[in-house]
Amino acid sequence: MVHIAMPDFYNPARNGRPLEPGAYAGCFACGPDNPKGLRMAFLIPEPGRAEIEWTPAGPYEGYPGILHGGIVSTVLDEAMSKAVTSEIKFVMTAELKVRFRAPVESGVPLNVRGWIVKRGKRLIEAEASIAGPGGVEQAHAWGSFLPARNVPAVPRRPGPAR
Repeated sequence: MVHIAMPDFYNPARNGRPLEPGAYAGCFACGPDNPKGLRMAFLIPEPGRAEIEWTPAGPYEGYPGILHGGIVSTVLDEAMSKAVTSEIKFVMTAELKVRFRAPVESGVPLNVRGWIVKRGKRLIEAEASIAGPGGVEQAHAWGSFLPARNVPAVPRRPGPAR
């Protein structure tokens, strides 16, 4: 069995275990091999929860100094999906709702968190938030996720066996 080597941008000083990148290292949100991606490396403080302190860069702005709303939505979706995939290997977003509470600034550290709120027979419901400096929530999301079946095989990054 081949495992993915943990990228060097995981912060071992934080509480929680690093979540391995998904099966596709080219993922826009979390793939360590995507040079234009967000490269978000979430930690799992406990099953069903995901978090990251992340500082977005300028290329993802919609206005100078303000993150594009589509990127904010992507980050929230990724936080929820990582919370869910901490318990179920592959999931697909079935529904996503985002409430923008304040402009999300680029270039400043953001706290992004996702958590499972309900496990149904087919759907898993989750929420996520982005908080800026001072802990003020800037965006909140609600999502529903389905366990994915027939996920296509994708090449994995070579790495040391654990």
